[in-house]
Amino acid sequence: MVADAAALVVPRSAADLHLKFLNAAGLVGSTLSNLRLILSDPIVGLPALKNYSDNVAELETALRDINTYLSGQNIVYNKAESGYTLFKTFETQ
Repeated sequence: MVADAAALVVPRSAADLHLKFLNAAGLVGSTLSNLRLILSDPIVGLPALKNYSDNVAELETALRDINTYLSGQNIVYNKAESGYTLFKTFETQ
């Protein structure tokens, strides 16, 4: 997923948000990979358990920031579009 997202062309005005998302998604992916090792290699797995919620919070913030940007650009998804479910969770209040 991160590699696919990294290949996307984004407007220059969204580049920092996109990078923040890529970094956060990469951290979550890495953390999940390390969590799989918690029983076979606790030295790798246990720190991942500790970092998981922080990394997910960073991803949530990145997605919320992207949603705010998109809303500011009058870009909204309808129920038939794939972005709807993802960004509906992060609507600005």
